[in-house]
Amino acid sequence: MRRWLFATLGVLVVVSPQALLVAGQSARGQGAADPSSRQTWKSARTADGHPDLQGTWDFRTVTPLERPTEFAGKAVLTDEEAAAYERRIVDGRNADTNRDKTDTSRGVINGTLTTADVALAYNEFWWDRGTKVVDSRQTSLVVDPQDGRIPPL
Repeated sequence: MRRWLFATLGVLVVVSPQALLVAGQSARGQGAADPSSRQTWKSARTADGHPDLQGTWDFRTVTPLERPTEFAGKAVLTDEEAAAYERRIVDGRNADTNRDKTDTSRGVINGTLTTADVALAYNEFWWDRGTKVVDSRQTSLVVDPQDGRIPPL
């Protein structure tokens, strides 16, 4: 029992001063920086000099990739149009409100013969597709070319 007590005290005597030293250094490092030592921000680059775009990208939005034909020639929505479009898309995606609950017909879903109820087993709670248009209220995520459509190959 005494060995255990002395071993624990020995570890505390060695570790405690080092912990205090490290804590003091990190607190000192949080002081006001010298304005002359500040550097301007530069984006991360890959080894070959291109911008480093690695990371997590979030694409949750109701703004479509390509401009729908209903918005042909219109690059940006008004506030009212954006709100109406968001409501229409979110309501249209909701399988809980759009399915005929009496329909028990069979269909092919993902290559498998199934009933309509099983095909809609997951409700909107499990999907994270976005409920808002992008902040700029543009009508498509594609902005070049001007028509908002991906050119044919």
